[in-house]
Amino acid sequence: MHLRMFLFALVAALVTLACGGSSPTTPTSTYVAPIPSPNVVRDGGISYVSPCYKDIADIIGCFYDASIKNSGQGCATNTTVTLRYFSDGVQVGSTFPMKATNGDLRTIKIRPGETVSLRTVTRVPGRVIYREGERTYRLDISTDTVAC
Repeated sequence: MHLRMFLFALVAALVTLACGGSSPTTPTSTYVAPIPSPNVVRDGGISYVSPCYKDIADIIGCFYDASIKNSGQGCATNTTVTLRYFSDGVQVGSTFPMKATNGDLRTIKIRPGETVSLRTVTRVPGRVIYREGERTYRLDISTDTVAC
C-alpha cells in the first residue's frame, strides 16, 4: 500500500516538473488573416438552348444556359444558382435551379476570375418563356467563402 502511494506521489511530482512547475503559462495570440471574399455574379446574358420555338416550348419546354464569374479576391464553394422569370415585374412560374455543365456546382471551388457555365436542371415551360408583357429574368446566387 505504501509503495502505491509512493509511486503516485513520484508520478505527480514528475508531471508537475515536466509542465514547468506550478507557474501558469500565458497563452500567446496568433494573428490569422481573414479569408478574402468571393464575388460571384452573372457573366453575360441568359439564353435558351436552340432551338426553342414556341410550338416546341409549349409542349416540352426549353433548357436555359447562363454563366457566372467570380470577380472577387477569394474562392467560393457550395454555390447555388436559381433562375427566376418575371413579366411586368411579377414572378412567373416557379424558380428553376441551375447546374454546372462541368461538375457539381456545390463542390466546385470557383477561383478569382473563373467563369462557370450553367444550364437549368429542368426545362422551362413555354407558358413562362412566352408570357405576355415585359419579360425579364434574374439569377439568384448563393456561395460560401473558402480558402483558395
